[in-house]
Amino acid sequence: MAYDSDRGVIVLHGGQLQNTTFDDTWTWDGQTWTLRDEGEPPARSAQAMVYDSDRAVAVMYGGIAEFTDFADTWQ
Repeated sequence: MAYDSDRGVIVLHGGQLQNTTFDDTWTWDGQTWTLRDEGEPPARSAQAMVYDSDRAVAVMYGGIAEFTDFADTWQ
């Protein structure tokens, strides 16, 4: 999860609930959750995410899903 200061929204990707790992990306504007994408990046949890205000993008690195340790970067 990261705060997009240019758009004033929180960006959330993936996560895990019990034995299910998610691959969806959402934004929260303080009132409404909006689905932005499903399927890309692949499902994962325990990733790191920051907002790069110089480039106006959320950047996500790594994470895990079942038997996979990710070492990839997404914007």
